[in-house]
Amino acid sequence: MNDFVEHEKTKLMAITPTPMHLIEKAISIGVEPTQLKALMEMQSEWEDRQAKKAYVADMMTFKKSQPELYKDKMVKAGAASYSHVSLDMAATIIGPKLAEHGFYHRWKTENSGEKTIVSCIVTHKKGHSEISTLEAKEDKSGNKNDVQAIGSTITYLERYTLLAVLGLAAKGQDDDALQLNAINHEEFVELQELMEESGADAQKFCETFGIAAVKNLRGRDFRNARMLLKQKIKKNQEPDK
Repeated sequence: MNDFVEHEKTKLMAITPTPMHLIEKAISIGVEPTQLKALMEMQSEWEDRQAKKAYVADMMTFKKSQPELYKDKMVKAGAASYSHVSLDMAATIIGPKLAEHGFYHRWKTENSGEKTIVSCIVTHKKGHSEISTLEAKEDKSGNKNDVQAIGSTITYLERYTLLAVLGLAAKGQDDDALQLNAINHEEFVELQELMEESGADAQKFCETFGIAAVKNLRGRDFRNARMLLKQKIKKNQEPDK
């Protein structure tokens, strides 16, 4: 009998006490409401920590067998072209893999007036969530109307926030993140000066790069545009044969 009692006592001592155990003990002895409230807050914080630990553990397992993503969509914008993994491809491959490890993802979209803001939220079955947020101006390249411009920007940001929050990248992924970023003021002034010196036609320039105005030139196309204009200037300076 004594052996049994000692065995049970050892088992009880091995149990790591949790805030809930303390709450139950506090209720049984009738503690003050303020003390009980403090214990309940402690329980909530403890549950949050446990949920985060579970998130990290299962995310590590997910990463060990993370899906491979390949760029499946080619985009041509005037003289420039690039490829990327499409949102449909990424979501189709990633979604089921996440679910296998107790995760699901969703997006939240906002508009600040000047920019579209998209957040990708990945939530674990234990309740902990991680968020990645990106923002960009409307993608008006290719003569898109207002609705198409907003839709293009949202799709772009959804794709990249999903990859960012999970720490994933498509095989051979390039720098098409610059595709939505227009040139800055200094670059715009430089292009204007080069166009004036070369005698370049603004309309033809915009048609070449698939934009509505020179100021909308995408950052990734700036060096190419500058090179073409300088070549035109050099050609204009060559003596007639």
